[in-house]
Amino acid sequence: MKLRKPFPKSMRHDEEFEWWRGTIKLPEFANVKIKVPGRKSSSNRIELRVEADDDGPVEAQGAAYTYLLDNQRKVLDACFRGIAKTAKVMRPIFEEGGWFKPEELDKVLPKSPTALALRTRVQLYDVCITNRVKSGVAHIEFSFNCAWDQEHGLLVVLHRDRLVFSGLTGSGW
Repeated sequence: MKLRKPFPKSMRHDEEFEWWRGTIKLPEFANVKIKVPGRKSSSNRIELRVEADDDGPVEAQGAAYTYLLDNQRKVLDACFRGIAKTAKVMRPIFEEGGWFKPEELDKVLPKSPTALALRTRVQLYDVCITNRVKSGVAHIEFSFNCAWDQEHGLLVVLHRDRLVFSGLTGSGW
């Protein structure tokens, strides 16, 4: 089946997982990269997934994707609000857990995790337009690699540019 607009031509249906998969470019996210020595981002690729069967995405998923493209700055700001919220919770865990020496922790996860400070410590690698819909627009999951937790990474869920969830990837919402 052919994918309908507004989605990119790179999208292909994956029957095993029941989603559409492709890649996208989000210019507002382009300079958000891990730039910590020894942990630098290795790829600029952002995967796009849409939870839909072979009939293709529903209108609410198209609306979510269009909103993302048209409002990247607002979406990025909302992602950083979620990332900062999660980073503030994670910092004491890493301080007490002994995973990093204090000076190393400051480099990967600053004491004051502002959007500006986090801009060089995270990178978006996956955008999933879910089949969960509210008010005619699907929720979007944004998955980020982060300098302080290379194994798990971060998950931010938005409805348009409203923060719904932020936490570790795989923690569910």
